[in-house]
Amino acid sequence: MWVITRLHYIDKSSAVSCPGRTLAVTHEQRLDIASEVADRVVQKYGERVSEIAIYGSVAKGEDSAHSDLDLWVAWFGVCGL
Repeated sequence: MWVITRLHYIDKSSAVSCPGRTLAVTHEQRLDIASEVADRVVQKYGERVSEIAIYGSVAKGEDSAHSDLDLWVAWFGVCGL
């Protein structure tokens, strides 16, 4: 059984920023960030992680410099966070 516990959105309001503006991120940089986050989730939760997926504009290759990064994590059973 898969239980989706929560979705995390990395958007321009929570991105690394300079005073008064957010930093532009390329599609490739966004994919690198997603890979790093996925690695950390797997390191922490191991075999309890069923799947990690990117969806939205990044998955479609339609993201722009200030797009958010949508990640979906599915777990086996119930995962206490």
